[in-house]
Amino acid sequence: MPAESAHTIESLDEGPEPSPIRPVSTVIEGKSVAEVFLRYLELMEVPFVFGIPGGFIAPFLKLLRRSSRVSFVIGRHETGCAFMADGFSRVTGRPGIVFTTAGPGALNALTGISCAQSGQSSVMLVSGQNPTAHFGMGALQESTNDGVNIVEIFRHACAASELVLSEKVLRTRLLQASRLCLGTPRQAVHLSFPLDVSSAIVQSIDLPAEKSAYALEAPTADPAKLALALQQLVAADNPLVLLGAGARGALRDNRVRLAGLTDLLSALAVPVVTSVQGKGLFPESHPLSLGVHGICGSKQADAFVRERRPDVVLVVGSGLGEWPTKSWESAWLPSRAGASRR
Repeated sequence: MPAESAHTIESLDEGPEPSPIRPVSTVIEGKSVAEVFLRYLELMEVPFVFGIPGGFIAPFLKLLRRSSRVSFVIGRHETGCAFMADGFSRVTGRPGIVFTTAGPGALNALTGISCAQSGQSSVMLVSGQNPTAHFGMGALQESTNDGVNIVEIFRHACAASELVLSEKVLRTRLLQASRLCLGTPRQAVHLSFPLDVSSAIVQSIDLPAEKSAYALEAPTADPAKLALALQQLVAADNPLVLLGAGARGALRDNRVRLAGLTDLLSALAVPVVTSVQGKGLFPESHPLSLGVHGICGSKQADAFVRERRPDVVLVVGSGLGEWPTKSWESAWLPSRAGASRR
């Protein structure tokens, strides 16, 4: 009989401490790949998924219709569904999940997935695929090397794009995709499930029961480097802080941390700008907020950088691309030799 149970897998390390790699797990037996995936969404506490119905994702849709914990939000177009998932992730911090059928259904989501990737947003695209027995036979909407290779297309647009060819690789593909999607920085990923694989029975699989196991957190900053950055801010004549999209996870849901940052910058009288992607991370009602800097940014942020020419810039969560630096204008460069930009 199909069964599901929770237990602790013994640590790979000696001693009483549990291994951080294999925490408490939920063991699922005798369920289909689609059922396991739905359980994975429940473990991740995902309340909504977005998408357009299609035949090649029918095994998932049947389960979502009956689910009391995960709701399927139907959009008018796959592009809009991908953007909805992106927005959901940015606001809540949870992964945004998109379901599309094979071929053009998946391809329609490309723009939204690319946007999520560039904006460091946790979005997972789940696309359908022809049954494996039909590969290479000229099947309708075939999305392999013998058709329009959707997996390869998305490999150039997000952190990972993989074809789940068997129920035997399901656990590996889920954990790999999750750790890229939910790690630091947040990224977009794509998993493609052939129709027969979605319905295949998984004899036994264990999934981590804690959300933290699905994300690889970046190590904390070196205290010595943090102290150096603080010293440089204090000693600067015209310091500036830039908050980008990469700071979203640290500040969005942690009021204590945001309050601490606000108090520190207030004490040092350091003005703050954000990138377009980081808009809203720092309260724009605060006297030290200059708003968004860069293309389509605020006049006060632009004036500060051009006229005051910051000598020390503390950059948090931005790659300093074209948009936040206003096409890499020269005024963005620190005016004092040896100034640090981190």
